[in-house]
Amino acid sequence: MNTLSDSPPVLVATDADWANAMQRASAHSPFLASIIKKRPDLAEQLRAGDWNAVWGLVRDAGVDADDLGTRLRRERLALALALGIADLAGAVSLEELTAQLSLFADRALDA
Repeated sequence: MNTLSDSPPVLVATDADWANAMQRASAHSPFLASIIKKRPDLAEQLRAGDWNAVWGLVRDAGVDADDLGTRLRRERLALALALGIADLAGAVSLEELTAQLSLFADRALDA
């Protein structure tokens, strides 16, 4: 069972500066910078601003995990990076961001 929605979060800005958001996260957020290093595939799609590809990688982050804990950790890290960069890029609303985090938390508790 996947804990993330198949549909990507709705973007509020189509002209978001994804590359700048990635640069700022790398320079000022040790947490996001560590995920960028662990997930270069996700980082590449974020820099390119390909939100559908990003969400596909986020959604499938824990698919091949052997146990629930590993799956949830992988999904959480991918979700944190995607939503953190989307927020820094101004591409997602605060309401959408918090809704996605809440959905993940609800699904994780039910898993």
